[in-house]
Amino acid sequence: RDLVDIASSDFDKQILDLSSAIEVNTLNKINAAITRMKNGHYGICASCSKSMDEERLKAMPYAVLCVPCKSKREKYA
Repeated sequence: RDLVDIASSDFDKQILDLSSAIEVNTLNKINAAITRMKNGHYGICASCSKSMDEERLKAMPYAVLCVPCKSKREKYA
């Protein structure tokens, strides 16, 4: 095997590892949303405690922040 094959193989492994990590993270968020449903806290913003818009939850069912609170956090991040 030459260096190009080794580099390509390493790159492919890194992409698969990253994809797996993203999928695990998303699955954890979904499981947390299910727990919030069971506890009666689903759709409530974790920051301001207001109800999230239905459109927000349709777009991202595992969201924990409403759009205004998410925007504020991104602005100051």
